[in-house]
Amino acid sequence: WIPFFSDPPGSDEEIGYTGGGGIINPDSAYGFDGAAFSGDNFAYCYSYTYNYGSYTYNYDNGIRQVLTDVLADGVYTLSVQVGNPAAKNGVEVPNYRVSLYTENEVLLATTTGAVPAGDSWTQIDLVYDYGAAPQPGELGVPLEIRLYAADSGLSGPEVAYDDVSLTFAP
Repeated sequence: WIPFFSDPPGSDEEIGYTGGGGIINPDSAYGFDGAAFSGDNFAYCYSYTYNYGSYTYNYDNGIRQVLTDVLADGVYTLSVQVGNPAAKNGVEVPNYRVSLYTENEVLLATTTGAVPAGDSWTQIDLVYDYGAAPQPGELGVPLEIRLYAADSGLSGPEVAYDDVSLTFAP
């Protein structure tokens, strides 16, 4: 179950060079023994690489959700399960990035090495304190969650996302 992405309160769309992702109800051929981390569906994003002559171009692809919630003074915790559908990916493992934005300003983001081992999930928790951190976003501006398969130099491998939540404490 993807609360923000399967029943969106705002708008949702794919972002990136080639679109880059969507929502899937997996079967056993996809990975994770045919099950999502929570519920029936999970979001996925795939990486993309384009070779042109001696140049290689790597692209981030992903999905985003613009929330009806707006930036307020307080502490936000963005929690996401990140997974590796090994049956889909084989041995290739892309990088991932989870971000919280206001309009086009990054409030917090993380990019790690690779997704977890095949057919497993790991929880990522990002904390943003509006009062303690630099304040690029303005109060009252809608928040946006972005989930990516990040620049990895690979074409096709997917990152799975599930159980996305954003909590707020004033």
